[in-house]
Parts: sequence; C-alpha cells; structure tokens
Amino acid sequence: MLIFDASERAMCTVKRQSTSTPLQSLVLLNDPQYIEASRILAEDLIQSSEDPALWVESAFVKLATRKPSNDEVNLLMKIYKSELSRFEQENGDELDLLEIGETNYAENLDRKKLAALSIVINTILNLDECKHS
Repeated sequence: MLIFDASERAMCTVKRQSTSTPLQSLVLLNDPQYIEASRILAEDLIQSSEDPALWVESAFVKLATRKPSNDEVNLLMKIYKSELSRFEQENGDELDLLEIGETNYAENLDRKKLAALSIVINTILNLDECKHS
C-alpha cells in the first residue's frame, strides 16, 4: 500500500498526499488483480449490451463516477478499435490477457472484443480520478 501513498497506520491522516511516481500506474497496468477486475467488468458490460460505445461509457461512469465527455468517449473508442484490430491480427494473443487471474473468463463471449474492452477498462482505471475515488 506504500506504493499508493497509504498511511502507515501509525497516525490518522485525513487526506493522502499527492504523488507523481510512475509506480502506481505500473501496479495498475500490470497487477493481475487489476487486469482480472478489468476483464470481469468487461464481461458484465458485453453481456448487458451490443454497443461498444455504451460499454465504454458505462465503464467510465462506474469507475470515474461521472459521465465522460464526447472527446473522452471518442478517445477510448479509438483505443478499443485499435486493440480489437491488434487482437484480430495476432491470433491467440487475447488468451494471454484473458487467462490472467483466478477466475475463468466467460468463454461464451467474443474473446477478442472481451480482451480489447478489458484494456480500455484498465486504461480508465489508470485515470487520476479513478485512483482517488
């Protein structure tokens, strides 16, 4: 928890200090728990709708606790499409991502879409407003 500037519990703190260390982003980008959490949220969103833009917007609202701007949705959709295209070209690469974590991925869903959306959700998790909420 020290990476996330949590207090050492020796004294009470009202607000944790701000930091500019890249270690927090590295943990969020690479920690199996965050990758698995991203995938599980992606599974829920894909099962609730057919619209990738709605997946992205819903994920943003759930994680950042506010509605995304049009620019934010467009940027996240660009990431989604780029990752989906990459997974479609690199056959099997999505399994390396989907098999991370303790729970099995939902095999009834399109693996490439699930992996691409998982990356978008992990990107949202790395926004400053998601780290502090």
